[in-house]
Amino acid sequence: MMFFMLAANGKANMTTTALWDFINDISASVKQMTVNNVTQSSLGFTLVKENPEVNFYQAKTLNLHDSGKAEHFDLRLSKAPDGVKPFLSFSWRGECFSLDTIKQHYPQLGLTGVPRGRSENEMTSYTTPADKDKQTITFSFKANKPDCLSRVIIRGK
Repeated sequence: MMFFMLAANGKANMTTTALWDFINDISASVKQMTVNNVTQSSLGFTLVKENPEVNFYQAKTLNLHDSGKAEHFDLRLSKAPDGVKPFLSFSWRGECFSLDTIKQHYPQLGLTGVPRGRSENEMTSYTTPADKDKQTITFSFKANKPDCLSRVIIRGK
């Protein structure tokens, strides 16, 4: 697992510059996260909302040295051990990663979402096939900036 540190400014910093390493590590971590151990995450998730089935968490911006920032974290964890699988999303701000660049790391992406023309913030999304644990990773691009990664979603099935 990647080592995370919280900087004095309250933002998390990583010991690597590669977004891909972060995605691989956080997707492995998410598989193990529960409402009972989420506070052990060095990303510092904070409970912001809950309902009878799910807790909703946020985390501070994560600086990936020179390449950019993962921000606006949204983590959803089931309160029941056999409930819905974990869901994590974050926005990407920094180096512009194109679909071609992402496919160098995740070559089997499939188109899973397209803008409907209602807003320039709608996204085109590409998702990995489910892994052995039925987890997928989705990479999304805003309609108003279609050549640069905007959001990453890690979801269990």
